[in-house]
Amino acid sequence: MHRWAGHKKTKLMKFVHQRHTGDHHTFYDEAHTEYEMLKDWRVVLFSLQLILSAVVFIFAPAGMIAYLILGKDAGLVAAATVMGSYLAYEIFHFSYHLKEGSPLERMFRLVPGWRAVRHLPILHHNRDVMHDVNFNVTLPIFDVLLGTLYWRPFSEFKQKKSERLHREATRRAEAHGVAMLAE
Repeated sequence: MHRWAGHKKTKLMKFVHQRHTGDHHTFYDEAHTEYEMLKDWRVVLFSLQLILSAVVFIFAPAGMIAYLILGKDAGLVAAATVMGSYLAYEIFHFSYHLKEGSPLERMFRLVPGWRAVRHLPILHHNRDVMHDVNFNVTLPIFDVLLGTLYWRPFSEFKQKKSERLHREATRRAEAHGVAMLAE
């Protein structure tokens, strides 16, 4: 869904594309993925309009199809599974934008593999590759199957992030007429 609705502009999914690529990827990039204030969450979590659309066009149809083919219990399980997957997506996506070292972020670090999986969406926010790689937010299973998994070691990433932040700070300082001290 993320790959095709969030990164491919179509008439049917125009709103999703605008919300994701237009808002989310404009607001957060590879060097800046942490929220800074409460208002920032509007570009992390899905809007009520998107949630209601998902209920009408995804959750309910999934449950109805399973109900018609396999019966009531299967329909309920299918709808609950799709909703549970969505909830897991929102929780994990939320966790990837937490400030590093915050109490809540430290709690998520206790989840096995969370740091490695958190690294994938951060790499996805690189504007050069965002339309091509790391679309799975919760688990990279489909990225592996579809050949869209992209990995760069933490050490290389941290070094490039540090260099980029230094360049941005230098540009901001120069724009304000402040000379950077030689290192």
